[in-house]
Amino acid sequence: MRYLAVLSVYFFCVLSLHADRVDKIYSFGSADPREVEEVLKGVLSPEGKIVILRDKAKVLVQDNAGVHELVGLLLTDMAKPRPNIKVEVIFNEDTSNKQRGGDVGFRAGGRDIQVGNRPGLPRNSIDINLMNQTTTTSRSSGQFLVVQSGLSAAIRVLQEVPYVDYFFNYAYGHGYITTQTQWRDIGSQMSVRPTLRGNLIEVVLMPQITALVDGNPMVIDYRDLATTVMVANGQEVSIGGFQGAGDEFNRNFFMGGNRTQTSQSTGFKIRATVFEY
Repeated sequence: MRYLAVLSVYFFCVLSLHADRVDKIYSFGSADPREVEEVLKGVLSPEGKIVILRDKAKVLVQDNAGVHELVGLLLTDMAKPRPNIKVEVIFNEDTSNKQRGGDVGFRAGGRDIQVGNRPGLPRNSIDINLMNQTTTTSRSSGQFLVVQSGLSAAIRVLQEVPYVDYFFNYAYGHGYITTQTQWRDIGSQMSVRPTLRGNLIEVVLMPQITALVDGNPMVIDYRDLATTVMVANGQEVSIGGFQGAGDEFNRNFFMGGNRTQTSQSTGFKIRATVFEY
């Protein structure tokens, strides 16, 4: 009988604790489900629970009436249409063109015998001409995208990255990939996620590598190198590279080319503007 009495007291306490709990489903519209979950968990009571219904853009909240009142106000604000933000990325790029070559010409028996193009040599003479020339030009190139506040899109950096082994080993060493599969046709791009924060715009930039793996396209996010900057509406900010990345990573990420031409970004700028059609 003593055990029955203890159980009765326990169930009475549990029922009293949850007596005022209300279950209610809210719509959060175009708000980011991760942001909704983060915000609501911060206002729930110790006994409260939420279940995110991502495919329906809704959330089930189980909590007392006081919490529900606050949840309703928060979700009404979060469900408002998001403003579009235009993000421009301007790359400062140095391009080096290399020219290497040579020709040999000589004259024997009154006839010009040439390898290359060297006419008019004196009789019985030989001429060797070697060339190793590098020309460097600097230019700025820009790209832009328009995306809803809180959402992300990607900007292409290089169509083809020459340092395949470096980026594969980095991804494998940091656990982004777990199998030793061969990469092909790799390029680099930046994920850009702008979010309006009051009078400022938060822009999160994350390096990504695109590759073909067993014939299937893959995008590898280097999450530990994501870089966050705060800018005023319409302001331009210079960025030297990704925060937390060493000089080698930044140099390899922004460098492309082949035997005759290489391009190297010496930094970039971003400008974020609340976009109005």
